[in-house]
Amino acid sequence: QEGVIRSGGQEFAFSVFYTLPLATASPIDGVCGGGETITVSAVGWGAAPTEEEVTTDGLVSATIGGVACTVLGIDTAQSIATDTLSRTVLTIRTPPLSPAGSYTGIVRYTPAAGGELVSTFNFDCGDAVSLSLAPSRATIEGKTELVLAQTSMTEAVLANFPPVATAADLSVSFGSVLCDGSTCSVQRLDNFDGGVRAYIAVPPVTSAKTVKLDISFQGTESPPTWGVAGGVYPRTTKRAQADFTYYVPSPEMLWNRFCLECVSDTSCLDASLQCAGGGTPREGRMAINGQGRITVVLDNVPPISYNNNRAASHGPVLPQSSVTIEFSQTGGQTYYGSVYRVIYSEATQSMIEISMGGQMIEPGTYQTLITVQPSTQSSQVYQPSVFPMTFENTDRKLVCVDQSGTGCTGPDTGGSSFQVTVTLLPLTAESASELLKWEFGGISASAQFVSMGTGADSSTATLIVSPPDCSSCSFSEGKAKESLTVSYLADGSEIASTDYTFVRAPAVVEARFDASGSRIEITFDQVTNEAQDGTVGACATLFGTSAVGAGTLLGADPLCAWDSARLLYIEPGNSPSVVPGDTLTLSSGANLRDGDGVSPASTATFTVQVPSAPVKPQVLIDAPPSFDLCSSFEAKAALVVPSSRPVTWSWRALNDAPLNGPLVALGGATFFSASGTQEFTTLDKEYQIGVTATDFMGTRSQETLLYTVKKGRPSPAVQFIPTAPFSTYRNQDIEITGAAVFSSCPVDTSDLSFNWTNAAGSPASVPPQHLNTIFPKLLIPAGSLEAGKTFVLTLTIRMGADDTMTTSSNYVLHTLFRPLTALINGGASSVIASSQSPFTLSGSASRDPDADPPPPPPPLFS
Repeated sequence: QEGVIRSGGQEFAFSVFYTLPLATASPIDGVCGGGETITVSAVGWGAAPTEEEVTTDGLVSATIGGVACTVLGIDTAQSIATDTLSRTVLTIRTPPLSPAGSYTGIVRYTPAAGGELVSTFNFDCGDAVSLSLAPSRATIEGKTELVLAQTSMTEAVLANFPPVATAADLSVSFGSVLCDGSTCSVQRLDNFDGGVRAYIAVPPVTSAKTVKLDISFQGTESPPTWGVAGGVYPRTTKRAQADFTYYVPSPEMLWNRFCLECVSDTSCLDASLQCAGGGTPREGRMAINGQGRITVVLDNVPPISYNNNRAASHGPVLPQSSVTIEFSQTGGQTYYGSVYRVIYSEATQSMIEISMGGQMIEPGTYQTLITVQPSTQSSQVYQPSVFPMTFENTDRKLVCVDQSGTGCTGPDTGGSSFQVTVTLLPLTAESASELLKWEFGGISASAQFVSMGTGADSSTATLIVSPPDCSSCSFSEGKAKESLTVSYLADGSEIASTDYTFVRAPAVVEARFDASGSRIEITFDQVTNEAQDGTVGACATLFGTSAVGAGTLLGADPLCAWDSARLLYIEPGNSPSVVPGDTLTLSSGANLRDGDGVSPASTATFTVQVPSAPVKPQVLIDAPPSFDLCSSFEAKAALVVPSSRPVTWSWRALNDAPLNGPLVALGGATFFSASGTQEFTTLDKEYQIGVTATDFMGTRSQETLLYTVKKGRPSPAVQFIPTAPFSTYRNQDIEITGAAVFSSCPVDTSDLSFNWTNAAGSPASVPPQHLNTIFPKLLIPAGSLEAGKTFVLTLTIRMGADDTMTTSSNYVLHTLFRPLTALINGGASSVIASSQSPFTLSGSASRDPDADPPPPPPPLFS
């Protein structure tokens, strides 16, 4: 459209070009496979096309990324056409797109009367959400193989899923059961690149069935790459389902433990499941003389009726129920035991004690069958799977000769030989080698005859046993308890046995940075001997000198100290290079072993991981809120909590393409534009600049926004002495001077006023009485500020009475902590104490120099 401006007899012609605004899609995203229905709202088309023009005449078309869409129709209820507003809302089906990313969509209307209306919109596509479960089944009581913190769970891995902050960001249901915290809930969340791992407590159900485990995202996703902060962008609900199966478990015997000597008549095992005197119970083995009792736990059986009156000597089975126990051999004799006591019997689990009543039993292995009849009024019985039970002569004893103070214990690598004695076993060197077989948990070993005893011990044999390598054994907390057994080589029948514990070198369970990234916390699988005392030099001993020193993984003078015998922490020193994903290896020279010093020295290699709950860095931007067309411009980004580790900076301009280019390419913490600021092409425009910081652990800050205006009229810039950011201590006076620096534009500098304030959003505030000045110099007396805080001040300079001729700049001030003062009362630096008199040292005079002193006591009057 042409226009004319007339003034003073002169005419100036100009042209105005109108463009259609950007259309909007709802939702703005979908799966790249296509086939999803979205609406596109186009503004400025005037009268909307009719349904016939859309669906029949084909006058409306749409594409996304150049791929044709199916136009399904027009939403006449949402479409508007008035003198001041027109909006056409179309419904389209998305096409297949590849690869995942952002695409430009186009809707085009070609009216029958001629002409063409074209609007564009943004659309993102991604891969479909997938869900995998481990385990994917549970008993009807909700029990699974995955138990964390005594709670049965399933691990749900969601790929192509947005990051979540809390459990409230997820909606989870097992069929019709919504996980609202009453019967099931999300217990733990871990975000990873492109997905989320959720640990979900499983609810119980009433019958066996397969249900859909449904998970959907309920949180707020970040704006798309083409969006702006604070914008509203409706998205497709991210959702996935997977089958989850409930089943009725079969009855089973969980474990059994036999004690020849019980703790008491009413309890054979103690609270630690040990026999009388702390003896280790035997599993799957009983005495041929019928003495002692065996404790058995039965799972997946209904409750047994029993006398649970604690005043009774034990809890026998009541007549309403029946429990039978038989031990049998094929073609041999069958023996019967009885329930001595029911320890407990709950909904699906019972613990019982079984006695053989002193009857003599032929040695050997028998098959054990336990039959539970919950009600004698019903024929329904429950029989856990048959399990073996060996009856053996318990009078023979196999004993480790304790010469090292650690008993039947040795390193998992086999270690050195040790002596044992076997009672009631007459031997010679020849018979010991020809008749006997030695095993550690089924692993063959060798033994050498030494001698037979004399006198009362004449039937006791002494031998030297060489333990095998047990590195492939099953360890718990660094220990593998195996049965050391001597048996007859001919038929394999057991002569005697005892427990032997293999101890492996301490292994690292987890090593990760703490939330702040200031230290690495290393958790071991067992109690250790701590190897060192936590001095600065301990790191070089633990990890070798190659890991310590400026520029190495741990830097110069790192601190390695033990928080407990299982938890080591490292505070990297000066100029460390360690980041998540790096590996560290313990040095064998550190002599890090188990708590008793039995295991080999650990040489574990482990990977340092990111914090489990990282703290996002916070960003401050120091830049003037305005500058004139003749000035230079400088914006400095800094962390609220400074870090000595590398920081990666990302800049962008949210509302100006010419400025966005140099900002995106910047990479550093400071952006500078020389006098004239040619990167800022428009006068009197408020530019929006965003800055994010990514710390050395890969944790990215929220975007901090800077708003600044390039004024068409000149105004001064602000310069501070000392320069910011500035660090000091609370016991020091603080003096900051702000000066007006003028550009090359000609201005009157005779009338300037200065105003100091706390900046909006400052982490901490300077008391207002110290800001009450009209001068460029600001004085803050010592003791006015709290230690360990960050203060952001704003200095505003005005030229005359013209509000448009003002400029402001921020100043960042850090107050640091001073070292603690340690004082010991009670003597000089060295004293001589007597064992005959008390000796007292007190550290009560130690103090924190940054803490306010206590008020003086009130005066006393007399």
